[in-house]
Amino acid sequence: MLSTYENLDEEIAATNVLIDKRVDGVIVGSAAVGRGEVAHIRTALDRGIPVVLVDRAIASLDLDAVVINNRDAAREAVETLIAAGHRRIGFVWGPPVAKAPRTRRELLAGTARNLWTDGERLRGYLDALDDARIPFDPELVMIGPKTEERATEEVVRPCTNWARRRPRYSSIPSKEPNPAAIRTRSARASSCALR
Repeated sequence: MLSTYENLDEEIAATNVLIDKRVDGVIVGSAAVGRGEVAHIRTALDRGIPVVLVDRAIASLDLDAVVINNRDAAREAVETLIAAGHRRIGFVWGPPVAKAPRTRRELLAGTARNLWTDGERLRGYLDALDDARIPFDPELVMIGPKTEERATEEVVRPCTNWARRRPRYSSIPSKEPNPAAIRTRSARASSCALR
């Protein structure tokens, strides 16, 4: 059993070591996203080593995968926040894109460059907003590299932006209040958000 912390280069190297050691099978929670990133898995399959994916699927591979319904789980989590009265709900760890998406369509296009699990959780977040007729606000979705530092910065960003827009001594409430709740993609993202 190996962990490469979603580092594809380390995953490839570790998988090649397992192939060289002639293991009986590989169970992998792969960091591969697209067709061009799965050669190491194809090599294992070509050598007769069974491969099962865990925690995520890879669309370009027809393999068995052990996964939960991430989309429904995320939808239910956000629905719980909405039922508690929250309307401005942030999402930590959206797609790692260079340019901030302005529309929902642009955001979803970015999921092609994300892990399957991340994309499914983002879709569940958006589904819950749609069901409650809450408009999508790109300011509430973190984009960019998935690092702990970035997640912490992104949790602070909407609050800082809100404080800057609001007049210093105004008793008039801002049109765009702080996020009321934040939905994270993983335990690590939650830890960063709590910092």
